[in-house]
Amino acid sequence: MPFDPLVVWVCPDEGGEAKGIPSKLIAEKFEDEFGVTGTRQVVKEAPEHHYAKNNVEVPGILAKWLRPHQREGVSFMYECVMSLRGFDGAGCILADDMGLGKTLQSVALILTLLKTGVTADGKPTAKVRSDEERRKAGAKRQHEHCTAFLHN
Repeated sequence: MPFDPLVVWVCPDEGGEAKGIPSKLIAEKFEDEFGVTGTRQVVKEAPEHHYAKNNVEVPGILAKWLRPHQREGVSFMYECVMSLRGFDGAGCILADDMGLGKTLQSVALILTLLKTGVTADGKPTAKVRSDEERRKAGAKRQHEHCTAFLHN
């Protein structure tokens, strides 16, 4: 059965907005009108060439099962987690009546973050830690940390 792909981020090459890669605070030297030099902190947005050339889509294995309200929910969550919406912060709270598919939406979001990314290097937005990485992080017990994390 054919289905429409669920695009959650449109790359700048396809007309999308260059958003999703966090800004960086850098020190910049300047000279004032009296010739005095100094340093100031400046926020620099990521240049457009740092963004992926492909759109981010929910993997088809899950996208084909999502109902219209769930597709909207996954898009909303992706925008919140990637700081693409117009508020400070990154994340969202998903709450609704029982049986409307919160678990499926959450799994679709996590799989999308693990399989795709908005950066030009092609790295996924989320990463699963190996046992060795967990040990290096100092976890004494398996449940002391999350096995998947976002790196924004």
